[in-house]
Amino acid sequence: MHSGTGESKFQVECDAGSAGHIRLSAQSLSVTVGQRILRDGALEMWDSVVVSCAQEEDGAMRVCVTGFHLDWDEGREILFVRSHPNDPNTPMLIFDLGPRAEKRCMSGTNASPGRAAFGFLWKNGLANAFVKEFSLDSWKGCLV
Repeated sequence: MHSGTGESKFQVECDAGSAGHIRLSAQSLSVTVGQRILRDGALEMWDSVVVSCAQEEDGAMRVCVTGFHLDWDEGREILFVRSHPNDPNTPMLIFDLGPRAEKRCMSGTNASPGRAAFGFLWKNGLANAFVKEFSLDSWKGCLV
């Protein structure tokens, strides 16, 4: 675990085995993970999960995981995590599992000018997953 020092509000770390390792800190971020699927007899990459992180208007930090399936009309919220780092009277972390009627995940995400695409094969944890897109509004990090 890391201490909450500095001005960054979020951090993401990706270990891509022999392809490399990246750790970034940002004010907000969005990560799209695609994985190989077989559709109509052809292999393709499908963006199945989006993790978005941003500060809400009330100062809360939110991390939201949204899943996408070919048979669904739109994404479904899988996990929503909120923290209030400036309010000692609220729980440290609040986890909410499962779909929500309102769209909390996608609202407030920033279309970032600092957008880059990465092609990392994720060997630990998500077999055959491919980190396709990474959005950051203000970041610092390193690629090892």
